Amino acid sequence: MKRFLVAAGAAMLLQGAAGADALDESLPKYAAIPEGKVTFQLKVEGMVWTQSSTLVFRRPDKLHYWSETKYPQGPPLVVHSWLEGGKLWSWVSRAGDWDDAQKNAYTSEDFSGGLKDAPTSDPLGPGNFLVLLLSGLRQNFELDASKDKDPDIWWKDGENQLVLDQTTKLVKEIVAWHSGKAVAHAQVQTAPGPVKDEDLTWKMPADSTVLKP
Repeated sequence: MKRFLVAAGAAMLLQGAAGADALDESLPKYAAIPEGKVTFQLKVEGMVWTQSSTLVFRRPDKLHYWSETKYPQGPPLVVHSWLEGGKLWSWVSRAGDWDDAQKNAYTSEDFSGGLKDAPTSDPLGPGNFLVLLLSGLRQNFELDASKDKDPDIWWKDGENQLVLDQTTKLVKEIVAWHSGKAVAHAQVQTAPGPVKDEDLTWKMPADSTVLKP
């Protein structure tokens, strides 16, 4: 009996050592969502602006992300990014905070891989992390190996943390760290389920121009 208990204990230790980390638990949850909506509320320490954004998706190749950054004065900064016609399009209401920043401008790049290839781009903001998860592919991630048993997901740079709901294994918060301090928080809410066709794309104003380099 004693030998059996020792052997069983050793097996449990080995099983724990080889157990799934947070990413292995989270990826199947996202890969199983055929379509849905994710909202983000972003606040950066020391900044007077706040940002609300939304990501809607439908497998295999529909995605639309939009954000609105509000300032104490002046109009908000609006961004739209979406997949259409084998391209990833991005439109901004203005290209920066300076007075003569280009307005009503867009970029496009060839992209035919759909959600499986995880199209990520700067205009996607915190949505970048969720699109990577939606790809379901672990090889899209470079993580901090020293934290692979942490209940959250940490990037290799150690400065981006995805906080998981331990019941659903979905992201509930994204935290950016710098010099050991949390400098930005994005609250995340995911609503799996049908999304409207009109939410999956966006039509640019007719007078939009190509964003200058």
